[in-house]
Amino acid sequence: MSENRNRNSGSLLYPFLSAGGVAPYGAGLGVLTAYPAADGRYVPYFGSHGKPVSISSPAEEAIKNARMQLDKVPRQAPQLVPGQFGYAPNSLHLKGNSATVDAANEIKARNGWRVSNLQMGLSGPGYGVNLQPIPNGQGGVQVDLDYRLWSPWSGNTHFSDEIKARNKISGRSQARQAARYGELIAARKALTENARLVGKALQAGGLAFQLGGALLDYHLTQREVQRQLAQGDTYGAGLANARLYGRQTGGVLGAAATGAMLLGGAGAVGGSTVPGPGTIALGTLGILGGGLFGSIFGEEAVQRLYERWMGRSASGGSRTLGTPASQRTNDNLYPASGPTPLASEHGGLLGRFGVP
Repeated sequence: MSENRNRNSGSLLYPFLSAGGVAPYGAGLGVLTAYPAADGRYVPYFGSHGKPVSISSPAEEAIKNARMQLDKVPRQAPQLVPGQFGYAPNSLHLKGNSATVDAANEIKARNGWRVSNLQMGLSGPGYGVNLQPIPNGQGGVQVDLDYRLWSPWSGNTHFSDEIKARNKISGRSQARQAARYGELIAARKALTENARLVGKALQAGGLAFQLGGALLDYHLTQREVQRQLAQGDTYGAGLANARLYGRQTGGVLGAAATGAMLLGGAGAVGGSTVPGPGTIALGTLGILGGGLFGSIFGEEAVQRLYERWMGRSASGGSRTLGTPASQRTNDNLYPASGPTPLASEHGGLLGRFGVP
């Protein structure tokens, strides 16, 4: 067996196991993208006095009960000026709008294309309050920032953020407002909870299948390595291990990257947060191809690096490939017009030296 074709049954099987394992993960990611989780943040900026906002105990308890993340911003929001989107002549509206627009810009700058369907609730002439209906039919909530954030691990999460620019947050009205946000978030979670369980199960099953393929590949490769070491072929044994890690790493990265683009990223870039069944089905097929390509490419790339590091080439040279060191012959035995070492794989030259 020559070094440039140092394959075993595991190495032939693993690209398909890798791709097949990541395909369920990608399908699960598609489900989690189509059926988002729900979350929310309570984001207070410094008020007009330029100091941290004071939050009363009842208001803070309401925020906690609403399962919202309290995300304090340690500065004032830059004030909008006439001509900018969100500007309002009323000073109170202007403060609130400035904070909301600043928070939206921060989210987009931090997360880029992973943010989609961003809607703002602004006050003043020509702006809308961004009323979001509660899925259970219990009215709606005026949401300052409503958007979806995509992750290659958890798909989409539907955020509902309350933005504040006040010196003090207190009173029943503020506590009631936070409670309404909590009702919206809870209802959205309940709406997609079962579907997300299915998506997570697909992800877990895919990873388990891929782990099994990786272990099988490792076991078969090590059997081949031990056989080569017993023959004194340390070069071939090292190459077998190098190819093992190359194809496994390449398979994971290729399938994961393809899944992220086809089932998540492309939809987010296009502004669509709910890919249809066709997108998920075609995306899963794409993931299979991506994992297979990544595994093969990774294996070949690592082999080339290994050969360069060891000072050999699979495409030519004067040394026989895969032959134990004790059985190598002088290069001068082969005339320039004679068979190359690569040709020996087909001409049976290695068989003359007792190499199977």
